[in-house]
Amino acid sequence: TLLSKLYNPSKPKKDLKGLPRLAWFNDRIYELLGLAQFDCIVIENYAMGIRGGRSFSIGELGGIVRLAVHHSGIKCVLVPPTNLKKFSTGHGQAEKSTISKELYKRYGIDIDHNDEVDAAGLAIMGAFIAANNMDSLCVFQKDAIKGVEIIHTKRQR
Repeated sequence: TLLSKLYNPSKPKKDLKGLPRLAWFNDRIYELLGLAQFDCIVIENYAMGIRGGRSFSIGELGGIVRLAVHHSGIKCVLVPPTNLKKFSTGHGQAEKSTISKELYKRYGIDIDHNDEVDAAGLAIMGAFIAANNMDSLCVFQKDAIKGVEIIHTKRQR
């Protein structure tokens, strides 16, 4: 089921490298996209300050995700990291601990792990965008949403 795939995702074998690893991720992404009807997919855009070899891996995987979403025809929202931080806290340079506290204060979401902070913020931001409901947002949240890129495509695969 979709929930079991999302909450217990499979992981590639540790010895899987290069193109076979990208192909594995590509297959999993298409599998997830085929399991449910999504109104929109929200992706944190690239952080331009990343250095070293990891940036290439992140870019390749990000390209695979973006292309799969593009082919699916699902509305895609690309959120710059600073806009995500600004939406959650009012400040584009906030630390994850501050974002976590603000998400709890505003929405009652208690996050135990830093790697889930951005995902929760993106989900909340995406829910407001998908519902086109900006009335209850404060000024800095509306301003943060103005800086996202919303891409509409037609189903291609």
